[in-house]
Amino acid sequence: MIPLKEQDFLAAVESNSEAVLLMSHASTAAALRTIALRLGEETI
Repeated sequence: MIPLKEQDFLAAVESNSEAVLLMSHASTAAALRTIALRLGEETI
């Protein structure tokens, strides 16, 4: 039997998975942009 808190957590993750994916994509894009800018500054 899964503890109640863990069940709540899993339910929240399932309901928010789309939002979490969007946030992770946004943060990944921001990180890549930052890296690209730094690499661009180094090569110029």
